[in-house]
Amino acid sequence: MPAPNHLNFEQKRTLQKALKEEENAYIRERILILLLLNDGKTQVQISELMGVHCEQYLIGAFLGRLTI
Repeated sequence: MPAPNHLNFEQKRTLQKALKEEENAYIRERILILLLLNDGKTQVQISELMGVHCEQYLIGAFLGRLTI
């Protein structure tokens, strides 16, 4: 379920900065997911944008990691 605008301005700015500076791809991916959820994207839309089947995305999210 999308959660549009659940981040305040400072949180969003901090995540955007971290997305640009973070070296760990796993962490960048998780930050991107948070930002996309904040923009109102659904889990299905996010999984399609990331090139992952929704079932894999949901299982990975449940397990605390994305499986690609």
